[in-house]
Amino acid sequence: MIKKNILFVDDEKATLKELQEVFSDEFNVYTACSVIEAEEKLRKSFGDNYRDLFCIFIDLKLDSRSEFSGVELVKIIKLLRIEKPHIHYFVLSAYSPSGPAREAFQKVLWLGDDELECFEKEHYISKKKGNYFKNIQNKLNELCQPKYDFGEYFGIFIPVEKYTDPMIDNLTKPVKDAKKLQELLERRYRFRCEVVENPTRKNILDFIDNLKGKISAHTNLMIFFAGHAEWIEEQKQGYWFPCDAVHDSYSNKISAAEIKSHLRPLPAKHILLIIDACYSWSFKISRDNSRNKGIACKEYHKNPSRKVLTSCANQKTPDESYFLKHLIKILEKNVSPLSTSSLFDDLRDKVVNEKWPEALRPHFFDIYNSSDDADCLYQEGDFIFAPNN
Repeated sequence: MIKKNILFVDDEKATLKELQEVFSDEFNVYTACSVIEAEEKLRKSFGDNYRDLFCIFIDLKLDSRSEFSGVELVKIIKLLRIEKPHIHYFVLSAYSPSGPAREAFQKVLWLGDDELECFEKEHYISKKKGNYFKNIQNKLNELCQPKYDFGEYFGIFIPVEKYTDPMIDNLTKPVKDAKKLQELLERRYRFRCEVVENPTRKNILDFIDNLKGKISAHTNLMIFFAGHAEWIEEQKQGYWFPCDAVHDSYSNKISAAEIKSHLRPLPAKHILLIIDACYSWSFKISRDNSRNKGIACKEYHKNPSRKVLTSCANQKTPDESYFLKHLIKILEKNVSPLSTSSLFDDLRDKVVNEKWPEALRPHFFDIYNSSDDADCLYQEGDFIFAPNN
């Protein structure tokens, strides 16, 4: 079996020697004593594309004059991973990034508090307790295990904020909000995304219908809608407002029933519809779905799913979306595969606590009626957000 290449950077030569002895049976071990030597070793040993470098471990103290000089090398590797995401890296230290080293991490790496917490979960190995060599070994074992394939991710964004009917108020946030979520999903979750801004009714339905040629049975499809919506009590029916909606007519609006009908032929294994709009609960057709908490994400993923995540119940929402704000925060901080049912539990609590002017209550449920035998299997699966760590 071909050995993977790992690099240890530490200013203690005795420690480097011991690390080499412990890990050389399983890996090709390279060592460096400083930031400068590490940069030189990276260039000479792995070339410009760094294709053969698997993992680098950086001691936080690489200079007797500073407790946190290793952060400078972390910065170099962090920037390198933008183009070379296959390289894994970890900081070795008795100091937590959220403790005494906070200022160094924030100043050099430009990390906010939430990003620092995420960084600590992903890239930090403590030297404080016990034999930290074992912690290194556990990380390497975890990285070397074959990863479960969650398939491809495709995101569709339908933000509507400009309306042709002067009787319908324009909005200011949907496009900006959609782009924030798009950027996060492309950067952290391997999504391929398309955006259709301020579409007409025909644009939206044609766009959904044309997805059949862009996705497969292995696709995780997420559709995000933000804009005006309404609930018609007499019909027990909710409607989306495309840009050409007419305020006192249903002809150019899109009903929940139509959306479900156009989604049904799509071959995607998982479909998640995220609705950030007033009265988004109108898409509810079965019970809230937040069960099976003990099931691993890969088990959820094996069965197909058709789910809806909404920003509220049968109520109005603020133009400033608390729902999207907390959704983005949760996904930004997440470092492991996350089922939407688990995400919903966290998201619901955070949004409810916002109190605008009444508590907004997100919902999560199945798109199709559980009484239809053909749709029963959809209730056993879930949409999984799998970060590209």
